[in-house]
Amino acid sequence: MRMFADDTKLWTCIRSEADSVSLQKDLDRPVEWLNELHLGFNPKKCKVMHIGQPLQNVTKYFMSEGSTKVEVQGVDVEKT
Repeated sequence: MRMFADDTKLWTCIRSEADSVSLQKDLDRPVEWLNELHLGFNPKKCKVMHIGQPLQNVTKYFMSEGSTKVEVQGVDVEKT
């Protein structure tokens, strides 16, 4: 049996490439921790939303699913 951590949210203000790298690390840490506990995120249900000024070079973020990296889907709107 596998359980999932639902309704987890991470956010940060991205002003530089270093901020994007930091956010990716913030995504990686809970995935690694939950894998040790035999819990997990379902990367296909995870989303990234950019709020504020339109970005020309939007950073892509990834989550691990086993040994595979899955791109986190970008959205413009999210239901609560």
